[in-house]
Amino acid sequence: MNMMELKPGLEIPSVSKHVTLERVRLFYGESEKNIHTDEAAAREVGLPCPIAPALMPTAFLSEMLAGFFGKSWIVGGAIALTFTGMVLAGDIITARGVVEESEADDSGTRVSLKVWCEKQTGSRVVVGRASAVLVSSP
Repeated sequence: MNMMELKPGLEIPSVSKHVTLERVRLFYGESEKNIHTDEAAAREVGLPCPIAPALMPTAFLSEMLAGFFGKSWIVGGAIALTFTGMVLAGDIITARGVVEESEADDSGTRVSLKVWCEKQTGSRVVVGRASAVLVSSP
């Protein structure tokens, strides 16, 4: 990507995932019974169905950021998140990011993003900020 194109407001490529109960259970294993993996346990505490653990939308954001920053996300990226809503089994979650600022760095361009995950309804369930160095291609 041309570093001149990294203007505030630029949306980076998003990542969408269908949060199925089967995917949620992969985080815990089939034998674990809790509000994330078991419908009866979720209903017992007043939830309509099992909820995804916070790690799932965090992983979706990380996948999106690794796609944008490449290796520099893994070796030096930073993220700060606030969880604002529940992700239910069955939801479709989209991780999104928008450039807030970018500045030259010794090894490339440090890019700061506003990031979030939203449900299929458009409601945001995670909001935050992320940054890493986007390395220029030779």
